[in-house]
Amino acid sequence: MQEPLENTYPNIADWVDSRGWLAIGPNEESNSFIRAFDDDSSLVWQGAESYDSLEEALQALDEALADLEE
Repeated sequence: MQEPLENTYPNIADWVDSRGWLAIGPNEESNSFIRAFDDDSSLVWQGAESYDSLEEALQALDEALADLEE
């Protein structure tokens, strides 16, 4: 049985519930694999171009969002 997202990645869950949105996958504007935007669509964090797994990318994002809270 899989753990709910909010238990595994609490900062991501909080972010998408109340502060902004995420983009996964590179696009014409960024080679970053994963990015976080605030409610005004301003980029607040972007990750590396690639990760060994989606779990690794989500962990990096969750840690970065925790740092934004400090």
